[in-house]
Amino acid sequence: MAEEFEGRLSLIQTLKDTLLLEKTEWTALECRFLAKDCLNRFLIGCGDDVTLACNNILDTLKWRKEEAVDFNELSQHRFHFAMGKVYCNGKDKAGYPLMVMRPRFDPQDGLEGKVPFFTWNFEDCIHRYNGKISWLVDCNGFPYHYLYKGHIAMAYTVANMLANNYPERLGTVYIVNAPWLFSSFWAMCSQWLKPVTKDKVCFVSKLSDLQDKIDSHELEIEYGGTNEYKFNEEELYQKHVAEDKIRLAENHRLNNIKVEHPDWPLNL
Repeated sequence: MAEEFEGRLSLIQTLKDTLLLEKTEWTALECRFLAKDCLNRFLIGCGDDVTLACNNILDTLKWRKEEAVDFNELSQHRFHFAMGKVYCNGKDKAGYPLMVMRPRFDPQDGLEGKVPFFTWNFEDCIHRYNGKISWLVDCNGFPYHYLYKGHIAMAYTVANMLANNYPERLGTVYIVNAPWLFSSFWAMCSQWLKPVTKDKVCFVSKLSDLQDKIDSHELEIEYGGTNEYKFNEEELYQKHVAEDKIRLAENHRLNNIKVEHPDWPLNL
């Protein structure tokens, strides 16, 4: 893997040089996107097309600024967090952290607040683990009467957000407890996904089969494992809010630093 990465350094350098020609003013916060591993992810996501990867990164920087992604904090999403519909716990056998999603707890009121809350969760996982993130999607109690409203819109929005702004960040999507009606929802969603993303979706028909993908001690009891984790809203909320204060203070610091000639290594 290291040798393969080393063999891509020339292409990565070309992308960096192209970016610096297109964008001459950088903050230290934005310079994170000039790191070699980040440039490589965008190149892979764009089929090693330097021009496409360059435009993709510039669009992502614009999106992050417009949506204030680096200053998104959990205190803005207490309502959604309290439901326990999304949280991080355990890892799969590939070593990727698991974002557990339980759509049955999703309020049926459109998209307001949901996408920023999802973004906060995804960013939090990246901040903690700095790699790919796998999902465990529990379809138990999936509200099918709501299927043609919020869930489709949410799935479409998240699919586009990941493809455009988080290339090579998705590990495997494990879908469990999916009744046969879920096939119609998947048929619609799969039309928006790139083949490489579709290949990451794994339908698990029996919970016992999950242990082929996730070690028992990493898997919650509810899903056939031995992990006794229970979502504790108050305890987790206080922990995340305290961590957010540190992270946001650092992001504000970096955002106020202008970097005239970004170069490796990026000592920020």
